[in-house]
Amino acid sequence: MTQPTSQRSNSSKLKIVLLAPVLGLLILEVGFRIRVHQRNRRTLAEALEVPAIQEENGRTRFIDIIQPHINDNIIYELRPDLNTTFKGQALHTNSHGLRSPERAHQAEDGELTIVGIGASMMFGHGLSDEELYAPILEQALNQKYPHSKWRFINTAVPSHNVVMKVETLVDKGLAFKPDLVLLNIAGNNLDLPEYVRKHEDPLAGDRSFLLDFFSDWSGRKRIHEERMAEMAWVDRKKIEWNPLIKTDPEKIPEEYQDLLGWKPFRAALDKLEELGREHDFEVVIFAFIEHDLVPGMLEEGRQRGFHVSSLMPDLEAYFEEKTGSGFTVEKYKASELVVSGQNLHPSRIQHRMAMQRLLADLESTGVVDRLLEREGGE
Repeated sequence: MTQPTSQRSNSSKLKIVLLAPVLGLLILEVGFRIRVHQRNRRTLAEALEVPAIQEENGRTRFIDIIQPHINDNIIYELRPDLNTTFKGQALHTNSHGLRSPERAHQAEDGELTIVGIGASMMFGHGLSDEELYAPILEQALNQKYPHSKWRFINTAVPSHNVVMKVETLVDKGLAFKPDLVLLNIAGNNLDLPEYVRKHEDPLAGDRSFLLDFFSDWSGRKRIHEERMAEMAWVDRKKIEWNPLIKTDPEKIPEEYQDLLGWKPFRAALDKLEELGREHDFEVVIFAFIEHDLVPGMLEEGRQRGFHVSSLMPDLEAYFEEKTGSGFTVEKYKASELVVSGQNLHPSRIQHRMAMQRLLADLESTGVVDRLLEREGGE
């Protein structure tokens, strides 16, 4: 017996009512997958070429002073020929994209070359060009050993980890034929850098991009309140990046897996050791603060025969004299040794302390004498 027309009509309407939300969700899911596809098509180079957005005070942001690098183990580098203000201080780079004076690859006769590989501390985050320990160490060596010429090539890029630093040495530093390579390390040197481009598969069948969107949206406030301690945060106004939870391997792009953790760090030190033998340069590892993971990193360097220099004894003595007790992180953060309460990078005072410590250690370990001997200096 056939159903009355009215019943068939009501049944069809019910199906439509039930299917409409499902179809709506499917359409939204397809839309988010198209969005992912479009985002993937935007290369890192295209993203960074967006015109620079200036802050109200006219200062340049970090993303405005970098450019992409073709090597996924470097990711980005400083833009060449910069003449700008960064964090309220003068910032210049040379034609090689280095925060150093313009230098030829070939050293002059009798000239000794130190190549520094580092991140924000060696770069001098919040300091002007002349306040960094790199140029004042160069000046001190030239004054103390006037019969020889010294030059310090600073290849540091903020947020680079040790893998990226060693790759930068290969990409740029070796061309200057270093006699000494100075590796500056810090507690975040096992992490991903600040900016990473994450490519996602829009056809992935094991996830919902719609659900991911709402999950990220609902958790964003909580993440911000926790200071993104394990995130590589980015400026969404400038570019579509994805925040990456560093402790969750599933959220780290495959091409960047070899940048994160102890294994890549050790491999980078092994590579640095091999490069030293191949290119005949000595290696010194320097740290401002022995905190968190830094002591373990320094020990890895010692095991490979690298010279190790640390400012920690000087910091202990400084706070002993100032406060009657030794170093604590709390006292350090509130001291004149940092740029400000909002910028905890080493201040110009601490950079001068670093220069003095490095000069003393280079002399006491015989590094200076060996370098002078090989160049025939006095």
